[in-house]
Amino acid sequence: MLKPWQSYGILGFIVIMILSTMILNQCRKKQSEVTPVDYLFERQDQPLIITESQPYIFIDIKGAIYQPGVYKLAEDARLFELVARAGGLCLEADIYQINQAQKLTDGMSIIIPYKTSDT
Repeated sequence: MLKPWQSYGILGFIVIMILSTMILNQCRKKQSEVTPVDYLFERQDQPLIITESQPYIFIDIKGAIYQPGVYKLAEDARLFELVARAGGLCLEADIYQINQAQKLTDGMSIIIPYKTSDT
């Protein structure tokens, strides 16, 4: 027979495991469930929309991001603009290992790292 405090401990452990699983799976949302946040990162001098006369670049982004893939951006784009176009960073993204002000160049592949268990 379990004592009352043991029952609460087991129940607490189960709740923690369920919540941990939900948090870890939040990056795997379907693309249709993600709300774009481009408006948060628009620069006043340069819109995110590309015109035909404007030079552009293609960048591949993957890792702890909601919508990984290849994006077409303005030639002078920065990483924070790409992150915004890709739906934003997941909660597990290690923001201390990336420079969101980094200038992007054509053909780059950006991997947003996940937090490690010791951070």
